[in-house]
Amino acid sequence: MIVDPKSEPSRSPNGEKDCRLDDRRISVQLLRLQEELDRECLSVGDLVRVLRGRGYLLLIIILAVPFMQPIPLLGLSTVFGALIVLIAVRMAFGQKPWIPAFLLNRSISRETAQKVLGAGARWFGKIEKFIRPRMNFFQKPGAERVTVLVITACAMILLLPLPVPFSNNLPALGIVFMAVGMMERDGLFIMIGYFWGLVTAAYLVLNATAVAVALRELVPGELAVKVNSRTPRTAPRSPSSLRVSASCVREAAAR
Repeated sequence: MIVDPKSEPSRSPNGEKDCRLDDRRISVQLLRLQEELDRECLSVGDLVRVLRGRGYLLLIIILAVPFMQPIPLLGLSTVFGALIVLIAVRMAFGQKPWIPAFLLNRSISRETAQKVLGAGARWFGKIEKFIRPRMNFFQKPGAERVTVLVITACAMILLLPLPVPFSNNLPALGIVFMAVGMMERDGLFIMIGYFWGLVTAAYLVLNATAVAVALRELVPGELAVKVNSRTPRTAPRSPSSLRVSASCVREAAAR
């Protein structure tokens, strides 16, 4: 199994889920992480060290959450997307995630990290009441591997510096919903993540098609103008000049 069994929701003595005792809720984890940030500049390595023992799915969620909101993180979509790809690919093959040093050294300001974690905690606090274990077939090893590969595909789109609106928001939504579904064993959230992944792919295909059509209409017109401008134009010959040419031909033949 890819999912850490320790992420099972806590339950009260009568066997029912008790949110007050559930310290593994994502909103609680994000708030605790927000309290633990005591540096002016937070590196990815600091984040990994603080999250040690809490699972890599939570790290994936934290890396994707910033791009679900209108918080500017210029240049970080490539770094965070690459981190998610590295983590997800190794998880898909049952290996411990490995992150290279140059990515671990990338950092963001403490203020930005606090805003991101606080906004993420508020967002998860609103949706956690809808999260519960269901659709257990998504928890089978083969299904989990497919989900992790879809997360990888979304992360690969996230890391591309595409000059297209929502090119970060849409894949981030897919990543977060799938990772949450895997953490909480909620197949419905995984399906919602699949949906956002399909929306992302369709959106990018439509944009690429629109660009291709625009270029196809623009380039032939420009080529035609260039060809016409380079082709030498000959002035039409007048009837009198044609008669003079004919008489010259006859005289030459008579000689």
